[in-house]
Amino acid sequence: MSDSRQVVRQLDILRSLQASRYGLPTDELARQYGATIRTLQRDLGDLKEAGFVISRRRRPDGRLCNHLAVAVALPLNIALFEMAALLFMETLAEALAGTPFQDDLHALTHRLLQLLPEDQVAFLRRAAEVYAPHVRGRKPIAPPAAQLLATLNRAVLEQQRCQVTYRSLEGNQDKTYPIEPLRLLYYMEAGGLYLVARVPPYEDPITLAVERIRGLEPLGDHFCVSPPLAMATETRLRDTFGIIAGAPFEARIRFSPARAPYIRERIWHLSQQLEEQPDGGVVIALQAASPYEIKAWILSHGAAAQVLSPDWLRDQIMTELQAAVQGYGQQRAPR
Repeated sequence: MSDSRQVVRQLDILRSLQASRYGLPTDELARQYGATIRTLQRDLGDLKEAGFVISRRRRPDGRLCNHLAVAVALPLNIALFEMAALLFMETLAEALAGTPFQDDLHALTHRLLQLLPEDQVAFLRRAAEVYAPHVRGRKPIAPPAAQLLATLNRAVLEQQRCQVTYRSLEGNQDKTYPIEPLRLLYYMEAGGLYLVARVPPYEDPITLAVERIRGLEPLGDHFCVSPPLAMATETRLRDTFGIIAGAPFEARIRFSPARAPYIRERIWHLSQQLEEQPDGGVVIALQAASPYEIKAWILSHGAAAQVLSPDWLRDQIMTELQAAVQGYGQQRAPR
C-alpha cells in the first residue's frame, strides 16, 4: 500500500474517532476501511506517535473501543482533519502567489499550526500533500498589480466607485475611466484574476484582467447594485464559455467515438446537452458567448471535433485549420 493511501486512511480514522462519542472498536474500523486488524493497529500506533491521544475505553455496551481525546483546543472548534483541508487550500493558493490573499491564508494557517505539537503538524502536512494540486499556466502577479489588489478588494466589498487605468492587449495603450467594481474572479483555465465591473453610463458589465490594471483610485463615493445590474452580472458569468463575454449563441459540436468518453465525463458549460450518436460519438450542444474561447477549445481537440452549427463558426474553424495546414506546408526554416 502506498504511503499516500495510508495517510488518507489514517486521516479518515481520526475523523471517525472524533465523530464517535464513545469511540470505535478496532475490528469495526478495520471493516469500515477494508483493512486487517493488524493494519489498523499499526495505523493507530502511527497516530499515537504523531502526538494524537488515543486511549482504550469501554463504551456502555461493554466493547473495548479506541477513543480520541482532543489534547489541544483549536479556536472556533476547528477539527484536526479540517486543518488538513486548510493546508490543502494553502497549496491551492500558490496560484495566487504575489497577492494579499495568499499572504493572509499563510498567516492564518501559521497561527493555527502554532497551537499544535510539531508531530501533529508534520502529519497534517503529509495528509495535505496527498492532494497536492497541479497548477500550470498561471499569470504572474507583478508587484504593481499585487499592491492595488488590497484596494481593489476593499472597493468591491464596500461598493466604492473608482477610477481605473487599464491597458488592453488590443490597443496596447493605457486608458483611464470610472468603474463600479462588482466582483473579483479567479479563472482557473486562464490562471489569472479578473475584475467584473460596470463602466457608467453603460449597463453591461465588462471584464478586466487584474495584471493589466495600471492604476486604481477610489473616488470617495459609493454605488448601489440595482437588480437589473445584478442579473446582468450573473447572466454574464453563466453564459460565458470562459471569461470573455459577448452575444450569446448556440453551438453544436460533434466529437468522434474515441474522444466521446472524455467529453462525457466533464461539465464544459452549464447549458450543455449531450446527444449520443449511433457510432459511439457524441454531439454537445451548448450556449456560448465568446467565439474566441470556444474556437480555441474546439481547435484543441483537432480532428476529433467537428462544428455542426452555427455555419459562421464552422467557417471560422475551417479557415483556422486551412491556415494551419498552409503554415505547416511551407518550407522549413533552416535551423
